[in-house]
Amino acid sequence: MCMSETDEVPVDIEPKNETENLQVKFADKGKTLNITIQTIQDLTRTESTRTELQTLDKTFFGDLVGYINEKKALVNVKGGDDLFSSTEKENTKLQLDNIQHLLDKLYDKRERKIINMAIDKSRVGDTLIDTSIMLEEEKELFVQVGAVLEKFRQNILWNIKAGKLPTVITQEMETVIPDVKKQDGPLILVRFLSAVPKFVGKNLETIGPFEEEDVANLSKEVADVLISKGRAEKIDEGM
Repeated sequence: MCMSETDEVPVDIEPKNETENLQVKFADKGKTLNITIQTIQDLTRTESTRTELQTLDKTFFGDLVGYINEKKALVNVKGGDDLFSSTEKENTKLQLDNIQHLLDKLYDKRERKIINMAIDKSRVGDTLIDTSIMLEEEKELFVQVGAVLEKFRQNILWNIKAGKLPTVITQEMETVIPDVKKQDGPLILVRFLSAVPKFVGKNLETIGPFEEEDVANLSKEVADVLISKGRAEKIDEGM
């Protein structure tokens, strides 16, 4: 859809120059457009009206950074105290404000869609989730959010359905896990049945202390000892 240069942008856009040569590709439409305030506005409008993520060129974030930095350089350039230069700088400042506002909206829309996709993944698995339309940074957001959702779904929903109380690992509990994970071999998730003071593992790492009902990932060797002594019980993550 064709749009005028001033559509929804409260300032004039200067003629094309070196700062307007960066490009963004619409892979799903076969188009290549220059990055300007207008194209950022178009991207934001499209993202707002589509249910699915729109496909952006893999270099989109880098291109945006280059575009914004060139605009900032125009604002910060020294000299040119004449009326024309002052007006041009002021217009560029207004354009930068508009760009920041548009990027907030664009990011918010994409973020919400990615989080919704992560929710779907935690419910049905990743077989139906197409991550190829995400930028690399967005894929990492999808993976990390999905991991958190899956962990809580297992520890709350799966435990309840198995007739067990929910198990929620708080941030305080997780502070013991980095040291534990340095151990070799598989880790076993256990719930402590009684308090256990801190102790030293075979690799001289400090483990614990733990209070009753604390949860931690421990090496199989350590977990087996604690379980055999009745100090902890294994949590079946597959239930």
